[in-house]
Amino acid sequence: MRNMNFAKLREMEKLSKGNPANIAKFTAARKEYEETIAVLFPEDSPIRFVGSPDESYVADAEARAKETGDAEDIARASLLRDRLNAYEQDATAHIDLRTTATSLRAKLRNGDELTEKDVRDAWRLAKLNASIDNVSLYSQVKKAQENPSERPPAAPEVAKVTGEDVEAARAAAQANPSSQNIARFSTAKREYTAQIEASE
Repeated sequence: MRNMNFAKLREMEKLSKGNPANIAKFTAARKEYEETIAVLFPEDSPIRFVGSPDESYVADAEARAKETGDAEDIARASLLRDRLNAYEQDATAHIDLRTTATSLRAKLRNGDELTEKDVRDAWRLAKLNASIDNVSLYSQVKKAQENPSERPPAAPEVAKVTGEDVEAARAAAQANPSSQNIARFSTAKREYTAQIEASE
């Protein structure tokens, strides 16, 4: 478990939903992680385990580990630093996911070759943030990667989306709320908003 960091463990939990094999892997990893905490932080431990430590607490644990050179003190400080880092990563996680989505949409739009890694990235994106847009993006990437010959050629320039286009897509989605119509409306709305923001 020394190789399993807390951020990875939490991601495993999110990605395991709906998959019995992955749920079993996550459950085993979580148990091992909790056992590691129990071993490193017994009742008489000089450093107490804190689930959401602040920088000051972690710095104190690291100072003690440096001073004593004790392997368990070092492991405790490392585990606490990892917990702090995991919560700090939460602040930028949405930016990383948005960057992935933007990159994948650009590849689809430009007619770029899509790889198995792109499919995995799209799947991870849809699992970690299961919005209609992200689930639709995963379907598009998967289909395009499996059947590249069926992809339309890249357009030299993307047509601008008008307010009328957005309204028509909204009306179509209300009249027939199929996943395809909902995805069309969502895409049109997003692109229209992006155009407005770009022109400001």
